[in-house]
Amino acid sequence: MRQRADGPEGASGRGSPPRFAAGGARGPVQQAQAGRGPVLDSAQPEVLRRYGSEHDVATGDVLFADGDVSYDLIVVLAGQVQIIEHRGQPGGRVIATYGPSQFLGEIGLLTGQRAYLSAVASTAGRVLRVPAGQVRVLMAQELGLSELILRTFLLRHSILTGLGSGLTLIGSRFDAGTRRLLEVLARNRLASRWMELEGSPEAEDMLRELDVPVGDLPIVIVPGGPLLRNPSSRELRAARGAPSPRRPGPGGCHGVSPRVRGGCQGGGRPGAGAGPHLPSQGGKVGRCQRVR
Repeated sequence: MRQRADGPEGASGRGSPPRFAAGGARGPVQQAQAGRGPVLDSAQPEVLRRYGSEHDVATGDVLFADGDVSYDLIVVLAGQVQIIEHRGQPGGRVIATYGPSQFLGEIGLLTGQRAYLSAVASTAGRVLRVPAGQVRVLMAQELGLSELILRTFLLRHSILTGLGSGLTLIGSRFDAGTRRLLEVLARNRLASRWMELEGSPEAEDMLRELDVPVGDLPIVIVPGGPLLRNPSSRELRAARGAPSPRRPGPGGCHGVSPRVRGGCQGGGRPGAGAGPHLPSQGGKVGRCQRVR
């Protein structure tokens, strides 16, 4: 009997609920319901093999790491692979574990953003690697698989954003620079969390640890990348590999089919509208309206 491992997955698949680290923003029941993972049927890996290649992996092998400019779609054929946040650093945690016939990745793989999590083989096994360029070809040609992959990626993005994975913004709600960066994060659908300076001991502790004076705020901590001090919008997009608004492809989904681009923009699909919260006038917090 094939075991099904855990992971933040699409809503319409089979599989066991994911094991999320404690302290996530969503309740455990919501995470379990939203995170049930698709297990590929026997025919789907055969389709994917036309676009990638198989590789043996040993325990501890890093399949991709935070900060990588691009990464492959990984299909687990045998063994288990863990998704890890802040690998090798204090506070590192396992976000999810994947087993046979499950695949790794999120919407950033399609939009060309850098990886902000790491994938590490927790047991010896075998994987199928599909390069990002071939994934875009697959999304245009394999309609059934592209629908499954897109819905899964969007839902993972929403769940990971709720867990506070990705970029970390530290700044004051009253600072115009903080508001500008929150808008950039929302517009580019970058998974992130905002540590508000006012009344946040955690933010103050992190500033002391990083030796950053309040006058340098806002700052953005990039997994696997540099510490950005009051970055421009262009610097922030470049640090995460988000496409410039002047490049082709609405919603940042450059190089993929129009149908898939529509899913990346939202269009009522799972994960649409996920983004950081923005302070509105009067200091109240509301959800940012995405700009298409």
